[in-house]
Amino acid sequence: LALLLVAGTFGIQKQIGFMQDQVSDLQLGEVAWVAVRSDHFNDPTEGRQQLATLQQELQRSSAVAEASVSSVVPGRYAIGRTFRQPGEDEAYVMRTATVDAAYFDAYDLQLTAGHGFEAATEAERAAGVVVNQATMQAMGWDTLDGKVLFGGAEGGAPHPVIGVVEDFHFKSLREPIEPAVHFYAGADATAYRYVSVR
Repeated sequence: LALLLVAGTFGIQKQIGFMQDQVSDLQLGEVAWVAVRSDHFNDPTEGRQQLATLQQELQRSSAVAEASVSSVVPGRYAIGRTFRQPGEDEAYVMRTATVDAAYFDAYDLQLTAGHGFEAATEAERAAGVVVNQATMQAMGWDTLDGKVLFGGAEGGAPHPVIGVVEDFHFKSLREPIEPAVHFYAGADATAYRYVSVR
């Protein structure tokens, strides 16, 4: 029994070490999130406005480093869409998220190339995307210069790639990190499902 306990302790220690190594770039212990949707309110339009107000009020608090609204949070990137490169027929399925300008700061995620939505122009916010490093690898890209993803089938909308965020586990640690594409929407967007607070 003592040998089993010792072996179990070492096993758990190795698992904890593995978890810490894998998610060291994602300090989830510093972030609280709550699922809140505009359709939880009697009037969805008013609900969107109240979510935007909630975010602004949270950001004013001295106890809050950053507050963000988004369609997903790490661990819940469930929806995938197809994208393709210009001049290619092959489609790639990538996880997608709709985020505000504070999302990457809220989760302390670093941009490794380009810039995020906080420094984006209005045109970049309207059509541009921020991808993860796994997307760069899947596409075979070394730089962002002139890179564009087209959504869906032939004739889909072009999305200039404006930034690259570091890879992080947005699903189970048992699964490899997949390509992910982040879109921008304003604070009162209909797509938002979560409020995250660092």
